[in-house]
This record gives sequence, structure tokens and C-alpha cells, in this order.
Amino acid sequence: DTYTGTNRSAESEDYAILQKEAKCTAKDGRGETDSSTGQFLHVLSTFLIVAVCYIGAVSAPGVATVWSICGCLMAFIIAFILPSLCYIKVRAGRKGHGDARVFSAWALFAISVAGAILCTTQTIWRLFFMN
Repeated sequence: DTYTGTNRSAESEDYAILQKEAKCTAKDGRGETDSSTGQFLHVLSTFLIVAVCYIGAVSAPGVATVWSICGCLMAFIIAFILPSLCYIKVRAGRKGHGDARVFSAWALFAISVAGAILCTTQTIWRLFFMN
């Protein structure tokens, strides 16, 4: 092509080679986990998650304990951590990334993470060690 200065036949050959390599990779699974290994890991991880949840549910003294721990952590995540991270993500691509609002969002994020950790720790301590 004289306008762009490229050779279309070379580009089409490169594209054909890339398609052929992609088909070979899809057929023999190079670079990916084997389907039987992947399925085994999926079943094993699912079983472990269910087993841990079951043990936690049986060993918890009551629903109030579970709601106290989850409520404390989730309240901070939903109310402060996620909104501040979303604001930082939205403002990251814009000009003026280092302005005071972004700094405030980072400060809110840091304080919220610290608050979530402290509140959850205090809740666990109060539930299990203050009886």
C-alpha cells in the first residue's frame, strides 16, 4: 500500500501465523492448566471453602457473633473504603491527579482501613475474651 507504506501481504501472513499459534495453544493447552488438574483444583478449593464455612458455623456460639464480626467489617468497606477507592480510580486518568480531593480520598481510605481493622479486632476481643 503506497499510502501507509506497509506491505499488506506481510501483515496478512503475520496475522495467519498468530491465528495458527492461537489454535495450537487452544488444542494442546500450552500455557494453561490441564483441564483435569484445573477441575481437581476447583473441586478441592470448593470443598475447602465449604468445610471452613461449616466448621465456622457449627463452632460459632450464635448468629449474633457472626453478624457482629461481619457487620463491623462490611460497614467500613461499604461506607468508606469502596467509595474512596472508586473516586481514586475515576480521578486517576484525569489531569490534576495530585489535587487535594484525591489526597483526601487516600487519607479517607487509609483511616478507614485502620478503623476497620481496629473495630473488627475490638469486636472479636469483646466477643471471645471478655466473657
